Amino acid sequence: MLNEAENAAPLYAEAFAALAPVEATSPSFLAQTQKALELLHQAVSRKKCRYPIDLTKGHATIVPHLSKIKKSVQLLSQAANSHAAKGQMGPAAQSLLDGLHLARSLEEEPFLISYLVRNAMEAIIKNGLEAVLNRKAFTDEQLVRLQAAFREAESRGLMTR
Repeated sequence: MLNEAENAAPLYAEAFAALAPVEATSPSFLAQTQKALELLHQAVSRKKCRYPIDLTKGHATIVPHLSKIKKSVQLLSQAANSHAAKGQMGPAAQSLLDGLHLARSLEEEPFLISYLVRNAMEAIIKNGLEAVLNRKAFTDEQLVRLQAAFREAESRGLMTR
């Protein structure tokens, strides 16, 4: 069992609770979710993640965190695009990397839906990367970090559980 200092899930849960009650496509979404964004960036410091779900319910297990993960990944993608628009490529790259980290938080869950959501979140981050690259180029170092993170996401893409 993970202790709270190792587990990113409590920080993610705080971030999910701080998400603005508006649609992720709303122009005000990014501005209204700064606290959630800060918590999402903090969660990356924790390498493991176990969301509090009761697996004893089998196919009836409730996984409410999946929709919040989607909204959070959309937020990180928007933040990356916003940073790139201001020429802040370091924070743009970090937002994309943190989005991949959040998607990867589902890799230990033994549900097909979690696997599918993870893949969809990686696609959102890939689209975010494309949008950022259409604005401004990353440094070679940033590109290497992003390439390594995407390569790792692909190598972990197999559904093993």
